[in-house]
Amino acid sequence: MIAVKLGSPGQILQERIAVTSSCRRIRIQEVRVFDDHPSAYVALAQNRVDAVFNTIPTLAMVLRDAPGKYAIVRSIGADNWAGIGVRKEDVELIGFFDREIERLKKDGTIYKLQEKWFGFRMNLADKIPTF
Repeated sequence: MIAVKLGSPGQILQERIAVTSSCRRIRIQEVRVFDDHPSAYVALAQNRVDAVFNTIPTLAMVLRDAPGKYAIVRSIGADNWAGIGVRKEDVELIGFFDREIERLKKDGTIYKLQEKWFGFRMNLADKIPTF
């Protein structure tokens, strides 16, 4: 049984993930929807679910808080990244964030922070998506 948070990407993508999993001979027989992630993690700790779908950074924090108890399964679904939402007219602020994130990537600081706080490096987008 897989746990997902109500309205999360895991819930939205659960059917596509189930189809992909069945091709790999892993059957997802049931999905349980929780109102929040902490409730899903309690269910995991109590063996009421077998896995929790969540983002890599959040899962990394769970692993850090319970060393040796859980593992992250990667490559489920597409990469997705967190973003910072600002008003389009705040051009200076957009430029500031873009420059700072690029600087942190170039000098390696962002990767050092990932290792410090999450215990590993994560794949980052090379281009800022436009919509």
